Amino acid sequence: MASQGEVSTARMMRSASTSRAVFVATAPYAPTIGENSVPIDLGAEKITHDFSGNVPFYNQQIGRSDILTVNAWNPQTNSQQNVVGHSLTDAGVPRYVFKKDGYTAIGVRRQDGLVDGTQYTQVNAFQIPTRNHFEWQLKFRLAGSSLSQPWKLSRPGEAPAVLWRLQSAGFAPSLIMGVDTDRNNGNRLSLNFDARIDPAQNAKRIVDAGGLDPAAEHDVRIEAFLDERTAEQGGQGFLRISVNGRVVHEQQGPTVQAGAYQPYGWAIGMNTLARKGDRFAYFKTARLMKLESSGGGDSGGDSGGDSGEGGLVPPSGDAYVAHAPYLATVGNSQVPVDLGASKITHDFGGSVPFFNPEIGRSDIVTINVWNPQTQSAQNVMGHSLTNEGVKDRVFKDGDFTAIGVVAGDGIVEEKLRTQVNAFQFSTRKHYEWQLQFRLGGRRSGLPWHMAPVGESPATVWQVKTQGFGPALLMAVDTDPNNPGKVQLSFDERVDPSQGGKRITQVGNIDPNAEQDVRIETYLDERTAAQGGRGFLKITVNGQVLFDQPMATAQAAAIYPYNWSVGMYLYANTLPLSYDRFIYFRTARLIDLGDDSGGDGGDGGDGGGEIIPPPLSGSAYVAYAPYKATIGNTQVPVDLGASKITHDFSGSVPFFNPEIGRSDIVTINVWNPQTQSSQNVMGHSLTNEGVKDRVFKDGDFTAIGVVSGDGIVEEKLRTQVNAFQFSTRKHYEWQLQFRLGGRRSGLPWHMAPVGESPATVWQVKTQGFGPVLLMAVDTDPNNPGKVQLSFDERVDPSQGGKRITQVGNIDPNAEQDVRIETYLDERTAAQGGRGFLKITVNGQVLFDQPMATAQAAAIYPYNWSVGMYLYANTLPLSYDRFIYFRTARLAVLD
Repeated sequence: MASQGEVSTARMMRSASTSRAVFVATAPYAPTIGENSVPIDLGAEKITHDFSGNVPFYNQQIGRSDILTVNAWNPQTNSQQNVVGHSLTDAGVPRYVFKKDGYTAIGVRRQDGLVDGTQYTQVNAFQIPTRNHFEWQLKFRLAGSSLSQPWKLSRPGEAPAVLWRLQSAGFAPSLIMGVDTDRNNGNRLSLNFDARIDPAQNAKRIVDAGGLDPAAEHDVRIEAFLDERTAEQGGQGFLRISVNGRVVHEQQGPTVQAGAYQPYGWAIGMNTLARKGDRFAYFKTARLMKLESSGGGDSGGDSGGDSGEGGLVPPSGDAYVAHAPYLATVGNSQVPVDLGASKITHDFGGSVPFFNPEIGRSDIVTINVWNPQTQSAQNVMGHSLTNEGVKDRVFKDGDFTAIGVVAGDGIVEEKLRTQVNAFQFSTRKHYEWQLQFRLGGRRSGLPWHMAPVGESPATVWQVKTQGFGPALLMAVDTDPNNPGKVQLSFDERVDPSQGGKRITQVGNIDPNAEQDVRIETYLDERTAAQGGRGFLKITVNGQVLFDQPMATAQAAAIYPYNWSVGMYLYANTLPLSYDRFIYFRTARLIDLGDDSGGDGGDGGDGGGEIIPPPLSGSAYVAYAPYKATIGNTQVPVDLGASKITHDFSGSVPFFNPEIGRSDIVTINVWNPQTQSSQNVMGHSLTNEGVKDRVFKDGDFTAIGVVSGDGIVEEKLRTQVNAFQFSTRKHYEWQLQFRLGGRRSGLPWHMAPVGESPATVWQVKTQGFGPVLLMAVDTDPNNPGKVQLSFDERVDPSQGGKRITQVGNIDPNAEQDVRIETYLDERTAAQGGRGFLKITVNGQVLFDQPMATAQAAAIYPYNWSVGMYLYANTLPLSYDRFIYFRTARLAVLD
């Protein structure tokens, strides 16, 4: 009988599996069920368990479909039908199971009759073996009978639907995934996971994953070792469920039913209560992956096909290469660095040999390590390193680079340490460290030793220069809130006089499972006021934990920085009785260029619901070096690029390939993953924008606040900010937009007057309220329409003042607003040339000479568009979005 520790270890080995492939059953086929094997006629030489949208129903290689059967309603016979896979063509089952726009669509229609007691369309896979490690990968959207028809929401509990199941003949499903309206928010969905391992018991709800957008695509991973045995019986069963990159449930124990006598089959589809409208699931991905580790074996079938999408995001970009002769930037200086080779590549991943035959040495500069033969610390030089590494302490283990401290090792540079050091590199550059790793014992598969908090914490990555503590580091220790898990923490020491400072942390992490950490930064010792461009973005397993502008290097540094990975046990000066190892699948530095990385894209053409007046003038372009006028003063503005264009229209991609970054400076927005506000820097923006909150929708730039979002800078807000620009100039803001819901075509929610008004455009300088703004609210004279209002605050001591307003406006129709002005803080008596002209849908509402900037301002102005819900400090139960066809600043000088 296996001990609990042995079971846990075996399960962790599988969880850290290095091989994923679509499961293929090969004839003759006899899948296991418990201790037995049951012959199954595949009807072909092999069957592949992949029903994704890009996989045809008919498999020409085997002369039939890989689907076993389809249960569906037949409207011709007014009865249920069982379509066998060997009769399926690429047409599928018309109207019920078909391919559309890269998806496999499976659904029921409102007028259908009942199939086995419910409205029911189900695609069934062939049976699979137990005692195996599998992962179901399911990416899907929910909608009506076409993708343009939204999912029909019902009251919670009224019409839940089953989308995926695992079941053996003669028993209720062992595992189920269903969907229902979120009980806490009637506009959202919840994915529900149930288990029925003991047939004598009713199904048990194991997790609700709520708050999901019914119109969005969702990514579910269900990973399991299928085993009916308990741990005491030697069972290795476990279950891990991830929804949209977040682990929502993890447990050990049986995952199938002990009394089952037929192999298990799995199915996807739409099984729901009758008469609730057309309901379809559109599966982009629906496949079963076989996972194997070095210690695992096959049981009842072969695995094959293309490699699958693992839990890790594949690294992107090329590892940074330093070419000789190399000058490393530090501050305003350049310092020669002897590479000892023609070039050095900053990549220490598991697939990269220690010895690089192209340069005749290792790309590693040194390794700090304990030498058990001499019983002393050792500094192993990279030019003497072979592919064997450093015996028992730095070596290759399968697809990993293993680095660790062995029980009994002594002090290496004041503490216990094994550290692999990279060559020095430049600051004033845009980088990303990509680190994919797991923790463990001295060999692959041995678990990480769980010690009390603070007994043996370890720095596993750092950026450091001579004479100072690390500027940035990542460390690991036991989670103080969960002694069976670990916590990753991220610290900075940009001001050496202040010591280390915690940036962020994340706990409840399985040390023996693989983690994916991305640390993106512009390394700069200067503050923003000094022209610094520094920022830091930390992402763990797809979740952004931190993204802020900040100095990221130490101002007093005179030597270039280098980076290290390894096991630096900074609390330990005495040997440990256990090992401490980290296994890096990926450990590399990516150069994203001086300004930004990412690919550009093409925008769409114009067109729309109205014919607006022609646009005049060109979008304003600021060229570096740029000095913005404010009153009689000119203030330098770091554009972060050769030029910046003030145009955020729907046809303009977020990422500008000409300058290698976005023309947007920042976006203030709520981050639902971290449940906190976020300041997204324009230099890190791709054409995807900010998921679900700032994105392109057809010919529009969509900007909005989603129901449930929290406070962003004191109120509910999603705001796209332009770079600063000069006063004493003649401008026109050209704004063509409509209001709406979270996706194109969804209507604007009509709330009572004053419940959720929004500023949608403003001009503002630091230290004062907006000098000019446009807001929207329900028309007090017509609750089915909205009112646009325009305010000014030229005299900050007087507060905001209404300039003009226009009501009776259809929020879902496109509007055309032109705000023309000469920005000038002076009055006419002082020689000021200021004026303001506001035109809405061709009608001039206001046209007067006036001061249009604040006399006491000392910082340049910038402008913003978006959704600033200035009356709201609590989440809303509805969405607030604006769709800009045109949003640009034109210079008319």
